[in-house]
Amino acid sequence: MTFRLSLAVVLLAACARDSRPAPSDDLSKLTLSLAAGPMRLMARGEVFRVPAQVFFDVGSPVSTATTGCFEDGPSVEGQVEVHFPDGVTRALPELTLKGLTFGGQRYVPVKVALEEGKACDVVLGIDLLFPWALEVNLVKRALTFRKSGTAQDYEARALQRANDGWESHRLELTRDPVGDYPMLALRVKQAEEALVAPMVLSTREAQTRVSAEAVRGAGLKVGRELFEGLPVPEGIKLPPSLVVTDVVATDGLELSPGFGVASHALRLDPTWKGKGAAGVLGGDVWGRFDSVIDVQAGLLWLERPRVLESGLVQRCVRGETTDEEGCYQLQANGTPQGLEAAVTLWRSLPMGGRLYLDVTAEALPPCRIGFSFGPSDRGASAHFVFPWARMTESMPECAAAFAAAKGATFSLYEDGPLQQCPGTCAFAEDALTRRISCACEAGGELSDADRTLLKLYKMLLEQELKKRDRASEPVDP
Repeated sequence: MTFRLSLAVVLLAACARDSRPAPSDDLSKLTLSLAAGPMRLMARGEVFRVPAQVFFDVGSPVSTATTGCFEDGPSVEGQVEVHFPDGVTRALPELTLKGLTFGGQRYVPVKVALEEGKACDVVLGIDLLFPWALEVNLVKRALTFRKSGTAQDYEARALQRANDGWESHRLELTRDPVGDYPMLALRVKQAEEALVAPMVLSTREAQTRVSAEAVRGAGLKVGRELFEGLPVPEGIKLPPSLVVTDVVATDGLELSPGFGVASHALRLDPTWKGKGAAGVLGGDVWGRFDSVIDVQAGLLWLERPRVLESGLVQRCVRGETTDEEGCYQLQANGTPQGLEAAVTLWRSLPMGGRLYLDVTAEALPPCRIGFSFGPSDRGASAHFVFPWARMTESMPECAAAFAAAKGATFSLYEDGPLQQCPGTCAFAEDALTRRISCACEAGGELSDADRTLLKLYKMLLEQELKKRDRASEPVDP
């Protein structure tokens, strides 16, 4: 009798463990909240009990996992040869990844290539993502999976969005014949030169990188070369070694004729060996729009509100309303980690800007908080959690107040970035001491020296172009 009772308890416990939905690879209509940080498709998940960063990357030819995902060590089953977009071919161990969960979805066991890494990073690549259209809501920082669409689906979407005051752009994607990852043409403009080449579309990379070989071949200039032929004023001495040696200054990136991103700096990649593409197009470009990445349908769909400019005033069209306030959108809510806030600016920021927030909480924090942006084209955004580690150390009372924060609303916008926080940053300012703590996006921003030198370059180039225009004008009779 005792044995039967024990067996029944064991069977009931097993049934309880198995009461959840069975693992599935059907992601249809699943919506995930993207993790804070620069724009890329990354969500929080687990591999059994191990916390994981789960990336959804159409630019990865295979799915991968790091060694940090396996508490008892990985059980390697074989080896796979992977041809990466940068031209590198690597033989990697292969195994079956089990126990992956994200957004409440238990995913089926899948074959992945194994990479080294202490943290647990899982990348679902194009081998698993191909059937899905990835719909990205920039304001909500959310990713929704849908079945691949048809031409009629996107025509209907364009009509609907036009009625709502949005502009839409459909860009054609091609696929690499070996890796199957998507590519699209990009035109990089710099003064009178231009690089036109295919780029790999990555939804994992936060920053666009361009091949050094392709840059040199197109005659684009880098570092000190930018100032060759420009009249540098007396008294200004350029340092022998410029900080901007790995930055490609551009006058704009065109994704199609007349459409793209203005004055965007790219990172030079001297190690790129890929011949089929000239680099990687990251979230710093496509992440300025609401987007749909549909590799099976062969398109990248980008959309944003229309902007009407009158002098220095910019107004954004949102439905039946056209006003300045429509250019700013905020998503904020309280979490166990603190106040999570994401802000999107649909207008351009020729001088940069600061956006202050009012915190919704029973006890207001003894500090002002907000976001700071450098000069930027339309679609700049930021996503941070208040507080961060340095704020907790330097402003403990301010940091503690965010534990009970319920949300936030817009308070004030001012032109010009916060000087203490270069780049795209969240900041907190102590109300009494005026001490400032910043958390800034890593890797995707220029340093102070970069910005100063590029500002000088833009000024000198503009003066030189005006001088050439005057010289080419016909002489008055």
